Parts: sequence; C-alpha cells; structure tokens
Amino acid sequence: MKSGRKRKLVIASIWLTGGIVLLLVAGVLATNYLERALIDGLSKQNGKASSITVNLLTRSIRVAGLEWNSETDSTNHKRHVLKAKSISLNGANINQLLRNKSVRFHELIIDSGYLNIDNSKSKDSIRQSRTDPTYNEFQIKNIQLNNIELHITSDSIESASAQVNGLLTDFKVKLDSSTIYSAQTGELLIEKIQVSRFSGMYGGSVSRLLISTANQTVEIDSILLIPNYDKYDFAHQTGEQTARLNLSVPRLVIKGLQFEKLFEKSIIASRVEIHSFDLYSFKDKRLPFLRKKPIPLPMASFVKLPWFISLDTTIITNSHISIEEFPEGGITTGIITFDNVNASFTPLNNRIKNNENPYSTLHATGLIMGTGKIIADFQLPLDGKSVYKATGSVSNISFTEFNDILKTADLRAESGQLNNLTFNFSYNDERSQGNLEIDYEDLRIAVLNKNKNSTHTVKTILINAVVRSNKNQARAPIKRMGVIAAERNQQKFLFNFWWISLLDGLKSAMTGNTSEAI
Repeated sequence: MKSGRKRKLVIASIWLTGGIVLLLVAGVLATNYLERALIDGLSKQNGKASSITVNLLTRSIRVAGLEWNSETDSTNHKRHVLKAKSISLNGANINQLLRNKSVRFHELIIDSGYLNIDNSKSKDSIRQSRTDPTYNEFQIKNIQLNNIELHITSDSIESASAQVNGLLTDFKVKLDSSTIYSAQTGELLIEKIQVSRFSGMYGGSVSRLLISTANQTVEIDSILLIPNYDKYDFAHQTGEQTARLNLSVPRLVIKGLQFEKLFEKSIIASRVEIHSFDLYSFKDKRLPFLRKKPIPLPMASFVKLPWFISLDTTIITNSHISIEEFPEGGITTGIITFDNVNASFTPLNNRIKNNENPYSTLHATGLIMGTGKIIADFQLPLDGKSVYKATGSVSNISFTEFNDILKTADLRAESGQLNNLTFNFSYNDERSQGNLEIDYEDLRIAVLNKNKNSTHTVKTILINAVVRSNKNQARAPIKRMGVIAAERNQQKFLFNFWWISLLDGLKSAMTGNTSEAI
C-alpha cells in the first residue's frame, strides 16, 4: 500500500516536473518567437534595435538602441527619424489585444530619446486615402519621458528644437475615420526651445515651458523674438515698409486652462499674466508703402478665428514699449517710449451669447517718454462690428521730451509744459469722432529748416502766434478744445489710427478749428 502510494507520488512528480519543463521550454520558445517577430516587424518598417527582450510573466517588452526612419517615396518626401536609448513597455493586456484589437499597456518609459520631424513641403504630394487600421485603440496608463530631444527640420535645415521631460496618464489614441488623442493628466517640462534663424524673417527661443494639467497651468519663461536682419536691412528683404519687432517676455503664465477643451479647438482659461515684456519696433518710411489689402480692426479678425477663445482676465505688468521710425524725406529717426506699462483685458471671448457683455475693456497706464503719465481705456466690441471707444489722458510732461519725434516733422520745442491732455472718441472701420482738450503753458516752438540745424524764422513766428494766446502772459496756462474727426487708412494697423486721431484733435485745438464738433 505504501509502495503504491509512493509510486503514484513519484509519477505525479515526474508529470509535474515535465509540465513545468514543457511550460518553461514553451515560454522560452514563445519569447524567442515574439522577440524575432518584433525584430522582423521593426525591420520591415525601416527600424532596428540593438536588442529586444520580452518577459511573458511580467507582460513587458524592453527595447534597447531603437532606431526608426519613415519611408520616402514619390508622393512623400518627408523623412522622420526616431531614436531611443531604451524603451520599456510594461503590463500588456493580452486579452484586450485578442478580443478588441486594442493595444493596452500599464506603463511606457522612454529614456534618452531623439525625434526628428521633417516638415519639408512636398510639391507633388498626393493625399492618400486612409486604410483600415490594424488596431482600434492604443491606451497606456502611464507614459514617462526622460530627456527626449525634439528636432523639426525643413528642407534639411533645422527650424526648431527642444528637450522634453514629462509624465502623461491615461493616454489614449482612437483610430477610426478621425484619429482622436486624449490624456487624463500630464506634467510636461519642455526646455531649450529654439526657433532657427537660418531662414525666414524671425527666429526665437524659450528657455522653459512647464505644462501641468493637474494645476491647469502653463508657465513660459524667457520668450525671445529676434529679427534675422538688422533694422535697416530688414524691410529691404521685403522691398516695402515693414515693422521690425524685437520682443522679450521674461514670464507668461496661463491659469485655469481647460486642457480637455483643446481637443475641441477651444482655448478657455481664467487668467493670462504677461510679466515685464520689452517690445521694440522700427519702421523705415523711406521705403515704398505697397500694402493694398485692407487690415480689419482687431476684433473683426478675432471673431473669425477658427478656435473658440475665452479668457476671463488678461494682465500685463511693468512692461516697456519703444517705437522708432525713420520718416520719409528725413535725415534721422524719431522715437517714442512707454515705460512701466500696466494693462488689463476683461474679458476676451470670440463667441459671445446674447446675454453676455458685448465689450471687452482694455485699461492701460504708463509713462510716456519716461515722465508723462498716461491713463487710457478702450472698449473693444466682441461682436467685431459695433463701435469702438477710447478715452484717456496724458499729463505732467515737458514738450521738450517730444523733440525726438517733433524733429521728424521739422519742429523743435524750445520750452513748454503739458499739464493735461484728455481725449474721448469713438471709431469704426472708416473714421473716428470725438473731442480732445489740452491744458499747457509756456510753449515755444521752433520750425527747422530741412538740414535740421537751423530755424526758419518766419515760420517760427507764425506757429508761435498760434500756440501762444498772449505773449504778455506766456507762462499762464492755456486750455483749448479740439475736435477729432479722422479718416482711417484701412491699409494700416490700429495703432496708426489711434495716433492720427489724436493728432487730428491736437491740430483742431491749436488752430481753433472746431467746425466739425459733434
């Protein structure tokens, strides 16, 4: 009896051991088969790897030394390159793969990757019809990116680059008639963003871009927009008057951003903060003005954007603007500066409903030429059609501060103090209408000859007879009212319209012509 039981135990042990051995052998064979299949499949797709390791127990795949190139043919001249020191895919869901053609992994880790995207334009590209995808969905619970180099090239020239680190959760790609991407949360740090200066009119850089879906924030540090040509050569590249811009933004923050709406072509955020930007604009007006196409007022273009944009509050703090121009027929440039610029937009929405505020308000303050205080409010119609409104004041500045600008009009202020200038006008795409009031004292103007070095005596006497109401009381304050009634040059931008409207009011106040008063 005992010997029979012992014999059965021995036989059972042999069968069990044999089964385990068979399973191990089958596992090794299956693993080898899968590894070879992956290597062969990768090779057929223009890829290779130094090694691929499959572990059936942990349902994981390890790829080392991955290299892949997209195919090129007569209809696709683009060539994308992907490299990675190592890729780990963990926790494969075999059941979903077999039953639903859904590729699902618990974790994807990419270390020391390199991705080059060829953005070259193909002259004879033919749009090919979509083929039915082999799989319906790709889903990965966690994606970790470590030191990924991103490069974008165009016609063999690198146009942009960046370094990416981050973590995405619940990443999904649905493959059907329209591919849909989604992710539950994400933390991405993109650094060393460079936009090449080898082509085009501008290059630029961003030192750091931090995206956090959990906090609903985007933080951008050290934005630079850099022209690729010096200020006198820039417009010669286009052959016409073109503003050349230098822009530096130390910090830009977006708060309350609804990331899930981005997949619906909607940008919805509670607050945008732009800190301490520095903008320099230069225009050489000696070149021909060739623009023929009308430029819509800003809100008319805003409402036509294909994306829905809703920003509750936009804040600009402690910024600086310099505008320099070389006048037609002049011999030197003039410059006007705005310091300590602070502004707020509330709200911005290009799809307003009937019960919503029809206007966005821009409130701005600053210092003109470093001393004069500016306060301005602009009402911008969110329907893009209604009348625009502008009110504000400039106060406490010496007229001599404007000599850099006045010399472009062959004028120079010898003395004078602007106590206060207020303006109130409305405007549309065709004209502006309103009024201006100026309070000044001791103003003395010299009219310059064309060489800018000497004064024109007769013209100087005449202009001072206009701006000085009583030469025996030269220092007494003078208050004058003027009418704003300017026509818009629709080939120029809004800032030009504001400027000529104010100049029209000043001309009216100084000459006493108020016949067009509203």
